[in-house]
Amino acid sequence: MRKARGFTLIEVLIALAVLITVMTIAYNGLIQSLRTQSDQEAVTNSQAKLRRVMEVITQDLRSAIFGGIINQPYTPTAQAVSIGLIDGGAGYPVVNKQDYYADILSPATTASALGINPGDQLLMVNGAQSIVLPVSGVAQNGQPSQWRLSHATCRNPLAFAPTGTLVFRIRAMGIRYDPSQNTLYTREGSTEQPMAFGITNFRIDYIYSSSGGTLRTWNFSSGAFPGMTFTDAGTTYALQRLQVVMEARENSRGRAITRTYTGQVELLNNGTYAMGTVVSCS
Repeated sequence: MRKARGFTLIEVLIALAVLITVMTIAYNGLIQSLRTQSDQEAVTNSQAKLRRVMEVITQDLRSAIFGGIINQPYTPTAQAVSIGLIDGGAGYPVVNKQDYYADILSPATTASALGINPGDQLLMVNGAQSIVLPVSGVAQNGQPSQWRLSHATCRNPLAFAPTGTLVFRIRAMGIRYDPSQNTLYTREGSTEQPMAFGITNFRIDYIYSSSGGTLRTWNFSSGAFPGMTFTDAGTTYALQRLQVVMEARENSRGRAITRTYTGQVELLNNGTYAMGTVVSCS
């Protein structure tokens, strides 16, 4: 009879080497699979957050009264924008305008029926210019259907108030980005609150168009926000849309995964009224 032969040392070592190789491949595959899964989760989280924030921003911008940009609560920059949101009712005709008050026509017989109160904000539009006025007082003017709206803290610098000048009650709201905190803020009146955290970059592009269709993006290194229109080399450009670019970063197993999201908003005007140049209080 032949005696049974066991494994030689070399065979055992070869078997161990093969086993170690197989286990290493399996382990590396598992690590790569976990890394890919983690990266995908980070990408999904970043994109979902950016999409939600962008939806809120673009919805607000689409609601801007007359498709215009105003100058409060934030001065428009590449990282901040302000708009007026209509706050009920149609415009009231202005029949008399002085430095610190404006008389308007309204069929309302009581202040509560008028719906304008101290602390409200008004947008006065005369076709060429606009201004945001803080209301300090509301009183009947002693004449049928006339009300006097005082704005004591804001001298009205509009050059003229022709027939057709209107005031609208609005809510002035703004969005700004603080790069030092990677945080977006929103503000109405004196109340500012965080809108989104973990935003690693944020930019607003103000895109203008000429009557011939030439597009220009305003470069803030050339100067402050020019308003709804600007003229360069004899060509007038009107603000047509805003492009918002946001970036968020998520950690994935010790690595940073960055995603960028871009949204565009056409600034729509009903064609009846134009904000023109929004002037500041003097």
